[in-house]
Amino acid sequence: TGLGKPAKSASSTVEPAVADRVREALRKSRQDSASGDAQRALGDKYADAGDDVQAVYWYRKAADQDNVQAQCALADMYASGRGIEQDDGQAVYWYQRAVDQKEPF
Repeated sequence: TGLGKPAKSASSTVEPAVADRVREALRKSRQDSASGDAQRALGDKYADAGDDVQAVYWYRKAADQDNVQAQCALADMYASGRGIEQDDGQAVYWYQRAVDQKEPF
C-alpha cells in the first residue's frame, strides 16, 4: 500500500468518513514523523476502522519510541491476536516495557 492510502482489509470495509480521518491522522503524523503520540493516534484510527494490521504497524512505531500508551495497545494486540499472530510472550514484553517507564498510563 502507498503511505498515503490505508491498506485494504479483507475483513472490513472502511467507511469514507473513517478513511478521511485516517488520512488526516496520517498527514499529521507526516508533519512530525518522530511523534510517538501521533503514530499511536494513527494506530487508534486504524484499529477503530477495523484494520488491525495497520494498527499494529503504527502502534509498533510509537512503542519503539517508548510511547507508553502504544506499548500497552501493542501488548493488547499480541494478547488477543488482533492484527498479528497471538503471542503471550510478546504481550508480556510490551506490557513490561510500559511498566518499566514508571509513567501513568
